Amino acid sequence: MNAAAHIEATDASAEMIAEAKRDNRSAKLHFSVQDMFCLPYADKSFDVVIVSNALHIVPQPEKALAEIRRVLKDDGVLIAPTFPHAGNSFTGKVRAFFMKLAGFPSTAGGRARNTCASCGKTAGRCGKALF
Repeated sequence: MNAAAHIEATDASAEMIAEAKRDNRSAKLHFSVQDMFCLPYADKSFDVVIVSNALHIVPQPEKALAEIRRVLKDDGVLIAPTFPHAGNSFTGKVRAFFMKLAGFPSTAGGRARNTCASCGKTAGRCGKALF
């Protein structure tokens, strides 16, 4: 299993970044306040992007997904858990539509695919670290 050599942790809130930094003891983990609609990273620069509990509250999730797509490598993995949704609800279907529009694969029912890009196994069963 390969561990990440460098991890960027971002948030729109300076207060959340300060809280996250408080107990950090890793030289690999770097924190910064960023705008998810205009990230300062090069195209295709990340193997994994995790955006947790944000896509359902941003005003234009399709624009956020387009920016994520830009910084994610072609064979990269997007992990985007959004806990307060139901896959078959109207909002779940709208979210799936924007994920598809941004170029991320999905399965029937409108839920994002939960498989490792490297081996095709379900994320929880893959031998490679996704987090």
